Amino acid sequence: MHRAALAISTIGEVRQVISKEGRLTNEFEVKAGAVPFLSDFTPFRYSGGLPITVDGAIVSTADVTTNDNGEWEIYMDTVEIKGSNIPGLRSILDMDDSKLKSRDLSKILEDNVDSYEVPRP
Repeated sequence: MHRAALAISTIGEVRQVISKEGRLTNEFEVKAGAVPFLSDFTPFRYSGGLPITVDGAIVSTADVTTNDNGEWEIYMDTVEIKGSNIPGLRSILDMDDSKLKSRDLSKILEDNVDSYEVPRP
């Protein structure tokens, strides 16, 4: 899933940790070789992307529980980008408010969109 979402990127090291409390943390390093599609937002015309390498890590957290059948269930909680090599971008992305709170978003969708069902692993 991550590879499909990051088709223009190179995935580096991947780390996964499950705490004793059942908290799963996934972290993978990513390098993107260009900033694509800026011509949609700027007057500049060019082929491909800007010649910039953007490095960082995508960190996701989830809770791991067991159901009545003893099977594991994983519930995503947050996704964030950490450690960008671009200084201004890094300070914005490293702020706590920049996390995507996917569980909260799921709850909002569940409460407001009749056809939405919370994904179950």
